[in-house]
Amino acid sequence: MMKSFFFLLIAFSTSAFANICEVDMVDNYTGRVIDRFREYDYDGTCREGLKECKKQIRLSGWYGRAECFVRSRVPTPEPTPDYGPDATRPLRLGEVVIFNNQFATISLVDRNELYSIQYNDDRRSTHHQIPRPYIAVTEGCLNNSYNTICAGHQVMTRDNQYATVVGLQYNKMVILRMNVGTNPLRSNVDPNTLVITR
Repeated sequence: MMKSFFFLLIAFSTSAFANICEVDMVDNYTGRVIDRFREYDYDGTCREGLKECKKQIRLSGWYGRAECFVRSRVPTPEPTPDYGPDATRPLRLGEVVIFNNQFATISLVDRNELYSIQYNDDRRSTHHQIPRPYIAVTEGCLNNSYNTICAGHQVMTRDNQYATVVGLQYNKMVILRMNVGTNPLRSNVDPNTLVITR
C-alpha cells in the first residue's frame, strides 16, 4: 500500500513539472502546417510529440514530403523584464516581419526555433536559420520608461523628422518608416527619443 502511494506521488510530481510540447507537421515544399500535435514533455526533448508526428507522416502518406518541427513548449520561459512581450515573443508561420530593414514573411520555424523568411519584394529571395533576436515584429506595443509605443504610431524624431513606427525590435528599439528620404526605414531607434504625434 505504501509502495503504491509512493509511486503515485512520484508520478504526480513528475507530471506537475512537465511542459506541454507542440510539434508541427510541415509540408517541405510549401511550408504549410499540415497537422499539430500536443504532448507532455518531461525532459525538454519533445520526444512524445515528435514520435506522434513522425508516426502520422508514415500512416498518412506524407513520407518524404513532410517534416516535424517543435513549435513551442508551454509554459514558456518568461521574457526578460526589460523587454516588451510583443518584441520578444515567438513568431508565427505567415507572419509579416522585418529582417535587414526589409519586410518579409516567416516561411518556416525549425526544431531549434530558428526561422526562415521570404522577402516581400519582387525577387522573393529567402534566408534560413535566422535567430529570433535578428527579426523585428510589425504588430503590438513596446513599453519603456517614457511611454508605450506601438506599431502604427506616428512620431517625430529628435531631429524633427516625421515617421511611422513599423517594427518592434528584440533589443527594445524600434524601426521607423521615414516620411521623406531615399532610405525610408531607420532601425535601432530609441523609443525614448520619440514624440508620439498620433
